[in-house]
Formats: sequence, C-alpha cells, structure tokens
Amino acid sequence: MSSLLRIAAFAGLGGFLFGYDLGLIAGALLYMDTDEDLHLTTASSEVIVGMVRRERPTLRALLATLAGARGHYVYAGTPEQVADFMETWLNEDCADGFNLMPPVLPKMLDVFIAEVVPILQKRGLFRTEYTGTTLREHYKLDRPST
Repeated sequence: MSSLLRIAAFAGLGGFLFGYDLGLIAGALLYMDTDEDLHLTTASSEVIVGMVRRERPTLRALLATLAGARGHYVYAGTPEQVADFMETWLNEDCADGFNLMPPVLPKMLDVFIAEVVPILQKRGLFRTEYTGTTLREHYKLDRPST
C-alpha cells in the first residue's frame, strides 16, 4: 500500500473516531494518477475511487455515502431523475432490475414507493398488478408433485 494511502487511511480513521473532517482520503486519492498506485482488486473499490475523483468529497461525506450504500453504486435525485436513471439503465441493458437500499427504513422506502414507483408505472417499467394470486402463479411456476 502506498505511503500516501496509508496516511489518508490513518487520518480517515482518526476523523471517524474523533470527529474531525480533513478530507484527506479524497485528497490522497486525487494525487494517485494510475490504478496501479491503488492496487484495486474489486469493482466496488473502482466505484469508490471513481466517486472520490469526480466529486472530491470530504471524509465525512465519503463515509456517509459508503455507510448508506454499503459499497454499492449510489444515485440520488428528484423522483423524475431517479426514474430517468432507472429507465436508462433498463433500456441500455445495464440492469435487469434494482436492489433498493434506502439509508433510513421504512421512511425512505415509503418515499420511493409513493413518488418514484408511480412514474415508473406510467412509463410501463413497473407493474401495476400481479398476474397471479400467488407468487408461484405470478412467475408461472409449476406446482411440485406431492
């Protein structure tokens, strides 16, 4: 691990434990020009480093994002922007579905259901009713023999 990244990690841990926010992780990653400097081994590491390079978050903002997303891609916006984002990913075969991980349950899930789902339904991207009365019928699964 490079000494710059070690310093950033140490400062980040201190900031997390003691409450100061120096933004050193973001600063350290910006000075590393190549991915070889970082020795990235996972896609989630690449996502985190890409976010830091684009947004230049403070340590507090970075930890808040990572804590809420648990290392997954994060998108936030108005209900229309979220629906647009999801539609684009579906139409361009970037995704065949989404896992929602709201940072506050059940409140943020309720907001998503009330504000984003109706937009997706109007666009024909989210069902308005189930096709069967049971999950097995909905997925057109045969009933196992007993």
